[in-house]
Amino acid sequence: MNRYFFLTAMIACSLAAGCSIDSSTSSPRGPSDFAISRIVSVKSNGEVTQNGGSLPIDCSESLLVYLAPEVTSEHLLGDFLLAAPGGCGSTVSCGWVELTVTDDQRASATDAPIDSPTTPIRVDLKPGSRNGLLTFHAELRDSAGAPVQTDLNTILSAELSAQLSPSAACLN
Repeated sequence: MNRYFFLTAMIACSLAAGCSIDSSTSSPRGPSDFAISRIVSVKSNGEVTQNGGSLPIDCSESLLVYLAPEVTSEHLLGDFLLAAPGGCGSTVSCGWVELTVTDDQRASATDAPIDSPTTPIRVDLKPGSRNGLLTFHAELRDSAGAPVQTDLNTILSAELSAQLSPSAACLN
């Protein structure tokens, strides 16, 4: 009887020790309310804050993507420090935002994903990607370039889509 008690106690202790993980020091956590708050076309005075909203755009202007929560002057997105790739040092909750932009066929609307340590994020679209529905997808990346995960172990990401409406001169 004592042998079974001892074995059961050992298994219970092993399980308890194996499940006790302090995630606050081992992996970065981004803000729980991470979102793309708006997409702006500065020259055309347009703004999208809801999925599928119409965004006027001219032939060559860049777009600006804003995140929530607002990034502070100290480059903090909540408690997460934004820094350029390689710029985090030993800071655990540190990294950058990776932004991808795709059209309705899932083709890339930019030359490459945009890694940004600042906001707003400037987006220069390919010339053929200035008309139709575009999806803007942002993910927080840690100092090693891996996606930051939520407390529920899902990737911390946000999306917002915009229906681009170029001026008539852009379509000719």
